[in-house]
Amino acid sequence: MQLQNIRIGTRLTVGFAFLGLLMLLQGLFTLYSMHSMHKVTEQIDKNTIPSLQYLAELNLNVMRMRVFTLRLLSARGETEIEAAKHACFG
Repeated sequence: MQLQNIRIGTRLTVGFAFLGLLMLLQGLFTLYSMHSMHKVTEQIDKNTIPSLQYLAELNLNVMRMRVFTLRLLSARGETEIEAAKHACFG
């Protein structure tokens, strides 16, 4: 059976049905991909970002300790040492 022997209406219907099926398959694949991306995004949001925030806080505290240590080391008089200790320890 050749394609030219089939009526034009039937050929168009089969062609549009095929395109519709391809679009449906592409939509289903896209939904699956979006679901996978959502799961990865949730994992990043729940695990990675809080870890990075804790790491940033730790880095900030280490930098503060370095600044306070430098203040104590550069203090020359007793009043400067006491001021540095007060700044360090509250």
